[in-house]
Amino acid sequence: MCQNSGVQVAELSEQLESFEEMLSQVEVARVVVREILDDAAAGEQVARAAAGPREAEAVSPIGVTTVPQWEPGMETSVLPSSYRDIMEGLQAAGRPMRSKAVSVAIGWGEGPRRWSRSG
Repeated sequence: MCQNSGVQVAELSEQLESFEEMLSQVEVARVVVREILDDAAAGEQVARAAAGPREAEAVSPIGVTTVPQWEPGMETSVLPSSYRDIMEGLQAAGRPMRSKAVSVAIGWGEGPRRWSRSG
């Protein structure tokens, strides 16, 4: 029994070491992604300040469109066009809607949508 326990302890120790290494890699990746997103968001805010609301829709260097944090008095014109389409559909309905109804209202149809960078 004691030998079997020793083998189990050794196996569990190896697994723990492996998981700790994976966790360390995930933590490093999280920090890198956060830095990239923060840099992209800062660049977009500068571009939005210099450009008009329609021109401020540039896709970020990593293929992510960020949405500015809501502030009182903010207009929908600061949103990317796809977000404005959704807001217009919701405003036209004048009532809460489920996602499928929103999809139909903005012309995407009822099925799954294939995303593209231009869409």
